[in-house]
Amino acid sequence: MPLRRVISAHGVNYHMYADDTQLYKSAVPSGINTASSDIEQCCSSIWHWMQDHKLKLNHDKTEIMLCGTPSNIEKTILPSIPVGDCHISMSSKAKNLGVVLDDCFSMEHQINQMIKTMNFELKIIHRMKQYIPLHLLKTVVCALILSRLNYCNSLLAGLPDIKLEKLQKVQNRAARLVLGIGHSDSMGVMAMLSALHWLPVKARIEYKIALLCFDAINSRSPAYIQDLIVTYNLTRNLRSSKLYHLQIPKTNLKRCGDRSFSKAGPITWNSLPLSVRLESSVDKFKNKLKSYLLGKYLN
Repeated sequence: MPLRRVISAHGVNYHMYADDTQLYKSAVPSGINTASSDIEQCCSSIWHWMQDHKLKLNHDKTEIMLCGTPSNIEKTILPSIPVGDCHISMSSKAKNLGVVLDDCFSMEHQINQMIKTMNFELKIIHRMKQYIPLHLLKTVVCALILSRLNYCNSLLAGLPDIKLEKLQKVQNRAARLVLGIGHSDSMGVMAMLSALHWLPVKARIEYKIALLCFDAINSRSPAYIQDLIVTYNLTRNLRSSKLYHLQIPKTNLKRCGDRSFSKAGPITWNSLPLSVRLESSVDKFKNKLKSYLLGKYLN
């Protein structure tokens, strides 16, 4: 029997990537114990399935995390979950494909990890700057710094500006490094980014969310992403029906609900100019989107 059938039999949702399997189940606070029991039974079935197929579960990389609002997490106590001959205790954070997620989705750990890594890379680049031609220096910074700012940055949507400003300061240091500008130089941040044709951190997040919406609308993304957005289906021939808008769902929690892709996506998409939203070619869409965001944030 395939592993996905073993998991589905317990009513647990899952994602699989290479040899990494993630289980998850949502529940209201009063149903946490039931959800925990379902996860425990599912883990037990997975362990037996692996035994039958001569596979070994890596307990050191097996983590369990309870996610929710800080108040709900504080008043919820769950015991460790047995997996085979080991007990896995609850974690406050876990790494998922290189992204550190915490139980309250504050992204504090992820941002700190990004800053630590990028600062380390910038120190190395600064030491070897004199040996790198100028046209290659920008390529190196894009590969080692900007790529980290772009990776899964849609998860940073809706965060307070004070958190994003930490990342923006690192990008500013990278811009000064490429342009050979010191802190005492009078050239402003926006002027530096404009000279390099770089989007600031907040615009990069908006760019990624808009691109995710484009892929979902044009059936270029997985079904579970496409299901998160809904286009307007008006029965009357109104002028607004031609604007190619997405429905914005109502959410109960501003801290997490408003930051979810199902809401942040439509809000970002609906704010784009009509000429950008109507573009069907992904390459042309990217070009128009970047031009729009450069004008929005740097002009």
